Amino acid sequence: MPRSPSPRSGTPKISVSQVLQQARSGGVAGTGALSASRSGAGGRSAGTLDQKALAAELGTAAPIGPAVVELLGLAFRANVPAILIGAHGLGKSEITAAAAASIGIDCISRDLSLMEPPDLVGLPKMDGEATRFLPPEFLPRETGRGGFLLIEEINRAPRHMQACCLELLTSRRLNSYSLPDKWLPVACVNPHSEGYHVDLLDAALMSRFMRIEVCAAIGPWVAWAQEHSIHPKIIEYVETVPNALDESQGGSNPRSWAYASRTLVAAGSEMLERSPDTLVTAINGLIGPVHTTALLRLILGTEVALTPSDLIHNWPSSRSMMKRWIREGRLDLLAGSMRAVLRWLRPEAVAEQLRNNHRERLFVRSFLKLLPGDLSEQASSVLHELGYTFLLPDVPDVTGH
Repeated sequence: MPRSPSPRSGTPKISVSQVLQQARSGGVAGTGALSASRSGAGGRSAGTLDQKALAAELGTAAPIGPAVVELLGLAFRANVPAILIGAHGLGKSEITAAAAASIGIDCISRDLSLMEPPDLVGLPKMDGEATRFLPPEFLPRETGRGGFLLIEEINRAPRHMQACCLELLTSRRLNSYSLPDKWLPVACVNPHSEGYHVDLLDAALMSRFMRIEVCAAIGPWVAWAQEHSIHPKIIEYVETVPNALDESQGGSNPRSWAYASRTLVAAGSEMLERSPDTLVTAINGLIGPVHTTALLRLILGTEVALTPSDLIHNWPSSRSMMKRWIREGRLDLLAGSMRAVLRWLRPEAVAEQLRNNHRERLFVRSFLKLLPGDLSEQASSVLHELGYTFLLPDVPDVTGH
C-alpha cells in the first residue's frame, strides 16, 4: 500500500514564530527552508522558499480546539474549501460544528461511506423533453446564514460515490444543483497510512483544499472536558499521564476517554462496589487494560506500589504516578515500589538481562533517579552491595548495547 511522504528523519523542528521571524529578516530557517543561496547552476535564487523543506521542518499539526476553530473561520472568510486530516476519535466533526456555531452559521453533516448515489445525486424526474435530478432534501437551497457542508469519510467511500461527491466539494455543483453562496464545503478524513482502509486522494484534488492536519493536545482537551462535564478523575488522569491522548504512544483517543467518562457516570459508585468486574470489563474495552487499572486505582484511592512489570512495560504511566506520589508525600507507595524493584534485581540473571537491554536498563535507572532522599540512598546502598553500580543514575551508562 503506498504511503504519503513523511518528514525527513533527523530534521530539526522549528516553530511557526521562528519561520515568520526568519522570513521577515531574510535569514535562513532551520536547515534550509528559507534559502539564502545565490543563483547558480542548479541553484535557487536568493530568498526563495522551499515549501517541501519547510513542511518537513515544521512537522506540526493543529491541536483540536480553538486553533482549528480559527482556521475554519479563516477558510470560511476566504471562501476556500477545507479538509481536516487526522486520526480517528479526535473530534473532527465536532470541532467543525463548533466552528460553525462560533461564526454564527449552519452546519450540515453527512457520512459519505454510508450513502448510495441517489442519496447524494438525487432521483431523476421528467421535465418536458429533458430529465433533471431532484437534489436530496439535506442539501441547502438558499443562502440563509450560510454554513459548512461537511462530508465525512470521502476516502473510505466507494469510488462511484467519491466521484459525485468530489464534484460537489470542489466545483460546488452536482448536475443542475449549485451550492448557495456563503456555503463552504468541508471534508474530514483519516490519513492514508497503515491501519486505515482508505484511498489516497491525488495531489491535484488535494490542491483544491486548505489542508489542515489535526491532532489531540492536553491543554485544549482539558478545557473542552471541563466544559462538557467529563468525569473529574478522567481529566486528572489524562493530565498526568504522558501521551494519554496518543494511541500511537500507548494512549487512547479523545473519543474513547469521553466514552469512558460516560460509562463511569452511568455506573456510579454503586456498580463499582456491587459489580466491579462489569465496570472493569466495560472500561477496559474503551481505553485498554493498563489505563483501566491505573484509572480505577486513582478513583478508588487504593493505589498499590509499582511492580517491575509496571516499570518495564509501562514506564511513562509509572513515572507519572511516582511524580504524583512525590507531590502528595506518598512515601509508603514509593518505598513499596523500591522494595519490589530491588527484590527483582537481586538474581544475577536479571542483572545480566539489564546489562544487555538498553531500553529496560534506561527505565530502571530512571526509576531510581526519581526516588527521593532517603529512599534513593537506600537503593544506592543495596546496588553497591550487589555490585550493580551500572544501574545507578549518577554513573555513566556505558553498559551493553
